[in-house]
Amino acid sequence: MTLTLEQMLKLKKERGYSYQYISEKSGVSMGTVQKVFGGLVKAPRCKTLQQLSKAFQDPAFSMESASASEEEPTRVPESYRVRSQRTDMLAESAAEYAGRKVGGKRQGEYTIDDYLQASEERRMELIDGILYDMSSPSTAHQVIVGALYAMFLQVVAKHEGGCLPLLSPLDVELGDDGKTILQPDVMILCDRSKLQEGKIKGAPDLVVEVISPSTKYKDMYVKLSKYAQSGIREYWIVDRQNETVIVYSFDVDKPVAIYGMNAKVPVGIWSGKAEIDFQKILNQLTELGL
Repeated sequence: MTLTLEQMLKLKKERGYSYQYISEKSGVSMGTVQKVFGGLVKAPRCKTLQQLSKAFQDPAFSMESASASEEEPTRVPESYRVRSQRTDMLAESAAEYAGRKVGGKRQGEYTIDDYLQASEERRMELIDGILYDMSSPSTAHQVIVGALYAMFLQVVAKHEGGCLPLLSPLDVELGDDGKTILQPDVMILCDRSKLQEGKIKGAPDLVVEVISPSTKYKDMYVKLSKYAQSGIREYWIVDRQNETVIVYSFDVDKPVAIYGMNAKVPVGIWSGKAEIDFQKILNQLTELGL
């Protein structure tokens, strides 16, 4: 049975399927899965839809749920929840905290007003109405973020004076549904009119997230999808543990690029005229024993 993209998007959300799971079950490459479910491919080929549908053909679920009412969501066995346990724990912790402070709404129902109230005492992010608690960053994380910010400042001063490098904590309100505010680690904003009321309203041009084991799922899957749909032109994922830098170019038809942390990574929003030398950052980490 071949499902429509809309049906698969609904089932993906209900079941908590990751891109990796869908790729493995369907045989479709990870890059294609990310582009299709991230909204970068508006009209997937029939053959691609047929293959992707295989990931959702499971007897434990009724295919009728793909067209079921939103008011009667399908109950999904816990064994099919493929989000990391750590991510679930963070979400549940945030829900308990927010429930005490902002009226006990369920995850998925929170708004920006709820986020602003809850984040007064605790650092959080809001994604599609779900509150995520943000743990304190590690020393290595801070070193990478600080070094990247300094390098972007140097590049902007020399070549791209109109753009503005920024770093967390700074709220970024994506979309106009009132249910998503993120705090990217490092950003490049070229349209300064988006700086409003102490936050960015709309999509920055480039976003960098430095991932850790506790944020890996959120940064590599949840945020990737939001960034792809929001109009962000370029997204970098820095993985210190595996010493890689993953680059997604959303405004041009380019495949996902993966660099080692000893490489010079070109900045796509500036047509590759500038590069970030990650070997220098790696050297800093090594000198500090991190």
